[in-house]
Amino acid sequence: MIIEFFGPPASGKTTLAHALASRLRDRGYVATVILCYQPRSRGGSWSFFGVFSIISRISSAVFSIVSVLFSENWAKLELRTAGCLVNIMPPKSIIWRIRMWQYMVRLSSCWEQARKSTDITIFDQGFVQAVGSLAMFNGAADDESIAQALHFAPQADLVVRVAVPRDDVEARLHARMMSEPAAERLFEVDVAGNMNSFQVFDNIGDVLSRAHRSIVSVQPVDPQSTFRGLCRVEEEILARLSPIAVPVIKKRRSELPIRRRHRKNEV
Repeated sequence: MIIEFFGPPASGKTTLAHALASRLRDRGYVATVILCYQPRSRGGSWSFFGVFSIISRISSAVFSIVSVLFSENWAKLELRTAGCLVNIMPPKSIIWRIRMWQYMVRLSSCWEQARKSTDITIFDQGFVQAVGSLAMFNGAADDESIAQALHFAPQADLVVRVAVPRDDVEARLHARMMSEPAAERLFEVDVAGNMNSFQVFDNIGDVLSRAHRSIVSVQPVDPQSTFRGLCRVEEEILARLSPIAVPVIKKRRSELPIRRRHRKNEV
């Protein structure tokens, strides 16, 4: 079973994904989180470590793409999925076009592994989020192109929309920006650009609803609302798991970043 979260940047998707996985594990299910965003922890200076993190980030992306390209099936499905989605809503910037393409190649690879697994796999950001990013970077995407991209993209068994007030998101974005090295900020969207994504994700929510996709909306603005939202998502998952066989957990698995691992650790 595949579950994916989507919503504006800094809305709490990763935190909710971890919390949901923990609740499912407590019930005895095997639940793995695939991390698509990993926050940086260094300060905001142009330090050696800031530059090193950029080099490490680029090297990791190149290595993961090469690994996919030389996989057993030559990653035909992954390449086709990434290429078609980027062509539907190409980002204006060639840099972001390349970055989104390589991101979706890696996402497609992880998604295919999750599809073949009998475990519960939770993506803190999946294809719905990727379509939202493409629409944001394209700048002129309408509901028709968004619907076309969502129809073509691999679909999760359950989509969770994270809706947080604009003021809360803006404050979190500023805090995130300050925690990153100055070198890292050159590779990220600024706060104003991220705030523009609200309308995009509202449109995506409308398109998903019209397509009758399985979607649950949560509003984690405080501990109480977060708890209620997780309960709703958990209830929906358990209702869907009842008619199918899902293995109970035998040993705790660590959360995996969105990159290729050795076969024994692949999801």
